[in-house]
Amino acid sequence: MTPTSTETTRTMPRAQVQTQPARSVAHAGRRITHTLGWLLQTSALYLLLIVLAVIFVFPFLWSFLTSVKSTTEVFDPGIALPAVWRFDNYIQAVQSYNLLRYLFNSTFVSLVVALAHIALASTAGFAFARLHFPGRDLLFVLVVATLMVPSQATLVPLFILVKEWPLFGGNDIWGNGGFGMLDSYWALTVPLFATAYGTFLLRQFFLTLPADLEDAARIDG
Repeated sequence: MTPTSTETTRTMPRAQVQTQPARSVAHAGRRITHTLGWLLQTSALYLLLIVLAVIFVFPFLWSFLTSVKSTTEVFDPGIALPAVWRFDNYIQAVQSYNLLRYLFNSTFVSLVVALAHIALASTAGFAFARLHFPGRDLLFVLVVATLMVPSQATLVPLFILVKEWPLFGGNDIWGNGGFGMLDSYWALTVPLFATAYGTFLLRQFFLTLPADLEDAARIDG
């Protein structure tokens, strides 16, 4: 081994040791840059979420503050916070406007309509999705086409139908002589028992279910 090769062999580890601090500094710099970028992205995301939260919460907060103001403060746009928090406004509203009855009506009608809608629309949706009969697709297109009819156009015909419903509210079999289903829960629930939108939605749901499940159920009994 010559002196030159020996010197080269001895100096190689020293050069490698000298480059390790530079590599460590570069790696630390990249890590700091990555951390700063992550912090900036996270901060921007949280800032955006806070702004959106304020936008969505503000109407509810404004409604609550308005509900505990006096009549004068409500119509004064310069007053943000009430001088006196009048929580007795809720008691007066319940006693004066029968809000509990309104709440019961909304809950009862929503519950009855939802249950009846699921029962009837699910059967129609299953028929359109699974059963094969002549004119099925054409009939489904006609059902979906009713969604393009505005509700304002059906308001008067629906009122006449409810008023002249046979054998209700003093009506005879021809729908004459009484008030039908007017001023009753029937008028608020029966017209909404089945709709084209519910039928369409549940039909699409049944199409997502594999037919193998039904075949397995038939085999299992």
